Amino acid sequence: MNLIVLLDGSRIRSIVNCLTLLLWLGVAIACAQQSSVPVPNAIRSVLDKKEYRGWRLAESPREVQEYFRHQRVSFAPNLLSGDFNGDGKRDYALLIEHRNRLIALAFVNKGRGFTKHTLETPPKGEVPVYLWLYRKGERDTDYETGKEFTYRTDAVGVMYYEKAGVSYVCERGRFRRVITSD
Repeated sequence: MNLIVLLDGSRIRSIVNCLTLLLWLGVAIACAQQSSVPVPNAIRSVLDKKEYRGWRLAESPREVQEYFRHQRVSFAPNLLSGDFNGDGKRDYALLIEHRNRLIALAFVNKGRGFTKHTLETPPKGEVPVYLWLYRKGERDTDYETGKEFTYRTDAVGVMYYEKAGVSYVCERGRFRRVITSD
């Protein structure tokens, strides 16, 4: 309280300006962490059409961002790329927000465009949701069968922070849902 009394108006404005700049930089850094991989124009054009007009990448809750920083993850919680069908082409998964709901989508690269697959529409707001990239060769457990397995290709995880998660494995052009977290 005494500190504020000792400051004149110009110093207070300087402090406010500095705090505003720091806040702006923090937001810019957080936004940059949201999407470390750019959304390809071919995918943007699919999403911008009638079905998803007005979409945006889902916001990543603070606890998810902190978890990703702590784990030093190389992909964003709402946008990742990998080779989901094993053809050597870069495929993408996005967690988007559209009309106040979350949608997890995968886009498989066909060379001249992408095939869209709707993976899941998680409930919004109850539990923080994020995407996870499982790499070819990683081991996991199918909790429905109790059997361990090895990913034959990269796979998409739709994770419910500190609750549960599922993997989507591309087989013969379709994504199969596997419960891989309890």
